[in-house]
Amino acid sequence: MIIRFAKPNDDKSLAKLHQECREIQLGGFLFKLGLPFLRTYYKLLINEKSSVILIAEDEMGNLLGFCSGTMAADAHLENLKMNKIRIGFSLLPTIIKSPGILRNILDRKKSVYLRDGYKFGVIKGARNEYWAWRPNDKRNGAIRLFKTWLKVLFDLGATSIQAEVDINHNNLLTIHKILGAKVVEHIDLRDGRKRVIIEYVSN
Repeated sequence: MIIRFAKPNDDKSLAKLHQECREIQLGGFLFKLGLPFLRTYYKLLINEKSSVILIAEDEMGNLLGFCSGTMAADAHLENLKMNKIRIGFSLLPTIIKSPGILRNILDRKKSVYLRDGYKFGVIKGARNEYWAWRPNDKRNGAIRLFKTWLKVLFDLGATSIQAEVDINHNNLLTIHKILGAKVVEHIDLRDGRKRVIIEYVSN
């Protein structure tokens, strides 16, 4: 297995794998916004100066998994605001197909703009964005990938790294705890989901 940093032309493969992981990550939201949005989202994330995306590939160059995040969550949110028109156009196919999803999108927009004090998760500091591994792939590389990603951020100067985990992802939360994460906050989302914010601290 080879681990490398994401390149600008990886946006399509990252979006596709994120979409494929919907079957094993119950309660997720971003995959519901469609491939056009996900491609736009990952293209923006790859180009952010503070972002760190590591990709795991097999010997043939096939994508096995990835781990994404940022050294500065506030800078990431600012980048989303600066590209709101571009993001809006990428959402049109999904909104036309499923108009009911617009309410969820607007709630998240309020969170990005920090309106009414409501938030979905981490808004400052180093943040883990997404950790994906190809469904049904039996190679044991997901943990190695994530630990490598953590090490990169700590080497870059992060003293703590936070992430959101939905409570119904009990197995994922257990893995994070085994790896050393602590639960630091509980959040009730407006769509009924419950999540926690976890934190890894440099030692």
